[in-house]
Amino acid sequence: MKFSDLNIPEVPLIRVDMTEEWGEGVVIYGKPLTPADLSWVTRKHKNFMSGANSEGIIDLLIRKAMNEDGEKFFTLEDKVKLKNMPLEIVSKACEVYGELQAPDEAEAEKN
Repeated sequence: MKFSDLNIPEVPLIRVDMTEEWGEGVVIYGKPLTPADLSWVTRKHKNFMSGANSEGIIDLLIRKAMNEDGEKFFTLEDKVKLKNMPLEIVSKACEVYGELQAPDEAEAEKN
């Protein structure tokens, strides 16, 4: 058997209710981070994996967050607003891509 023979199910969407922070009915969706996402963010932010920075975290949020129709929730024009929001709100929104861990931290958790 090879990987290409497997029937891998679609990764379910992560749903984050932002009603309390941004108003009635505001929900954002996303999928967990992938190696492709990490490659993309480390090309833009060279030291991201050795110490996540706010620019990289917000860039990932803009890349990953979507509305219920699967369209981008944020645009690059939203970046300045996101950078100036309270960290707790941005952190909650970032739940759309799951927990951010460096590969060695994730491996240590398994053991």
